[in-house]
Amino acid sequence: DVMSDEESGEVRKEYRKIVDENSALILRMADDMLTLSQIESGNLVFERETFEISQYFDNLLVKIRKTIRPNVNIRFRPTNGMFKVKLDPEKLDCIVSTLLNYFASYNNGKAITVDYSIHDGGLMVVVSDPTFVIENEGLSRIFDLFDNFDRSSKYIPGIGLPICKAILSKNNGKIIANSDPANGTVFSFWIPCETFYES
Repeated sequence: DVMSDEESGEVRKEYRKIVDENSALILRMADDMLTLSQIESGNLVFERETFEISQYFDNLLVKIRKTIRPNVNIRFRPTNGMFKVKLDPEKLDCIVSTLLNYFASYNNGKAITVDYSIHDGGLMVVVSDPTFVIENEGLSRIFDLFDNFDRSSKYIPGIGLPICKAILSKNNGKIIANSDPANGTVFSFWIPCETFYES
């Protein structure tokens, strides 16, 4: 109603942006709730397929760009060459997208980096952002359901990071978070899977 009454095209464009961003948040929340219910009921199924990981991340970045601020710089960096993995791409989407959206919410201009490699019989992904620091109290509770960290020294309701941990745990993987003033905040996760180097 507000948009239809507004004469300025620029203001209508800004309203549309707000609607689009919040619609994307609602959809992501609905997806999170569905995933959470599957985890709690024991019905989470992993549909594994083989795919080239660099191409996967290129495609993911295109999707992520639609939900984050345009000035957020994200860099994907392979650390040991081109390779394929056999994983559930949707579950991997959930984990990486959650981490990137989390970092993008707090980013202050420096690049968010995503380093990925074959490590110890699986895929290792390290997502880092030097622009903000999580205090020890917040870090100890970062994966608690509905208890995510907010840089205003408050805790905001959230299920994204706990879901990441639950998905990885169900697949015998793991995730850790580290944060300090020198390096900012780093999330590292590892998931066991078949890997294949490109010939």
